[in-house]
Amino acid sequence: MVHQNQSFDVSLPLNTNGAVQKMEPLNNLQVAVKNNFDVFYFSALVPTHILFLEQGEMDRKVFLTTWKDIPSTHEKSFALENLGSIPNINTNTIIEKLKANNVFMIAKRTVEGKDMVYLSLQLPRDIWVLMELKVTPGVTAMYNMAYKCRQVQVSPIIHSSIDTICRN
Repeated sequence: MVHQNQSFDVSLPLNTNGAVQKMEPLNNLQVAVKNNFDVFYFSALVPTHILFLEQGEMDRKVFLTTWKDIPSTHEKSFALENLGSIPNINTNTIIEKLKANNVFMIAKRTVEGKDMVYLSLQLPRDIWVLMELKVTPGVTAMYNMAYKCRQVQVSPIIHSSIDTICRN
């Protein structure tokens, strides 16, 4: 029992197997807490990266085939603004940050002096996101991310999650 002016930490498992209800934003979790007085409703934004699955590493050949199969209309891109101003940031530290959050490097190569990194992640319900990170090195390094996903409704939460992961 929790009394007035007390707090109590509780952990509940998050299950993604039930019925799907589209939320706005997509990572908005609606919660109901029932006690002997009433039912209390609230919502909380779930950090999307906690939903990235550990088995999100895709085979190189599957990655290439899937990237080509997803229409260009499903491709989004954004610049990771001012990322170069973070001390000790480089392509390898970004790859490590992403890997620690279940975003996996598929391949890395250098094209015309730019690092090209190909990555994948998987969300519940077999939702795959394929990414291409382009790093232009220099005093003011530029970081650009392009990504494709068959389910375009996840695009806004992917953008913000990747940006947050790279900055922390």
